[in-house]
Amino acid sequence: MKRALFTAAFGMALCLTGPAVSQPSATAHAQATAQAPAAKEFTGMVVKSGDTFSLTDDATKASYTLDDTQRAAQFEGKKVKVMGVLDAQTKTIHVQSIAAA
Repeated sequence: MKRALFTAAFGMALCLTGPAVSQPSATAHAQATAQAPAAKEFTGMVVKSGDTFSLTDDATKASYTLDDTQRAAQFEGKKVKVMGVLDAQTKTIHVQSIAAA
């Protein structure tokens, strides 16, 4: 345990005891960052299906739901490059950016 001695504004000494609080280390930050999925670039055609938009990937012919319908709507029917993180379980791309290809 750490002890700290403080002198209050009125000249009284206070002794505080408690567990030491450590700051997150650079190693812990690096590990957390390394575990975060990296963004990838996907190229394909934006297609509307009901209220959602999907990207049909040129390379794999796979179709992925785009989670940002506002951005995707601007590119409906166009070939685009999408930068984002793929959730493989739900086949959803968490869009970071969309641009015409």
